[in-house]
Amino acid sequence: MITVDLNNKTQQNHKLKRNSFVELYRFLFAMWVVWYHGYFAFSNQFLDGGYMAVEFFFLLSGYHFLKTMSNHNHQPFFVGIAHILWNKVRKLGLPFAIGLVFVFWQRLLEQKPVLLGYLWYVPIMYLAFVVVYTLRRLLKKDLLFALSLVMVVVASYLILYLPIAEKLGVVRGLGAVSFGVLISMLPKIRISIANLYLNPLVTSIVFALVVFLAWMPKRSPVNEYFLVLLLIPMLIYFTFTLSLNCKFFNFLGKISFAIYCYQCVLRVLKAYFPLEQIWLFAILVALVAVDTLIALAIKRAKTTARLQVG
Repeated sequence: MITVDLNNKTQQNHKLKRNSFVELYRFLFAMWVVWYHGYFAFSNQFLDGGYMAVEFFFLLSGYHFLKTMSNHNHQPFFVGIAHILWNKVRKLGLPFAIGLVFVFWQRLLEQKPVLLGYLWYVPIMYLAFVVVYTLRRLLKKDLLFALSLVMVVVASYLILYLPIAEKLGVVRGLGAVSFGVLISMLPKIRISIANLYLNPLVTSIVFALVVFLAWMPKRSPVNEYFLVLLLIPMLIYFTFTLSLNCKFFNFLGKISFAIYCYQCVLRVLKAYFPLEQIWLFAILVALVAVDTLIALAIKRAKTTARLQVG
């Protein structure tokens, strides 16, 4: 007998805890982007749909954004959105600042407009936050808010498949962030047979399907459709029904943003030097390692300063 237990409390009533499975996903999807951009140690015809990995980050950000919005509901509209955006901007850190410098360097080299290069998704994501936050403040009832997000998701992805709009990041970001908020509003499902908890098995199957479709050559839009609109949201949803705290996975998730940002450095280096992929990858690893050591040194210095003051 299969039993399905529904927890009817939405995520906004719960304190989000770090999920180490999700942190591992952050790392894997960041590496997928590295592969797609041609900076991994090797490459082939597979995993060539790395642009879909960015949708994962949009969806995940939307999933967490419901809790963020609930923390600012008591504030005036402009104060709330200003606090949200400022808190997110200040967390971008050194990797984003360095990446931004090299984005503008790239712009000077190519002599053409660049929307933050590889970092394009950051302002798009923040713009999506503003739209979703505005809808939340205008539509107080959860049902109306959810219906508005459904319409945004449908409209965004329908527009995305038009030839003239297939690369519009604004559309992609808004649709995926809205979708992420929607799946965070769903009650958690517990699937079991004879007291055997099956959510880990379901999550594993969905993850295997994502890997399978990601590995297939991208010649058909069907793969993209299932990955972006069905499998990746399912993966995020079911993963958050699980619980794991693994320091190593948490570390991998923590360096994923640095991995993404330091690709901007590689793009400029590639314009000056005919480096092979394996050397570009080695440079990326070195940059992330140095960044990690700097962050650790800063953290220890702050801890020492607090202890001395105390």
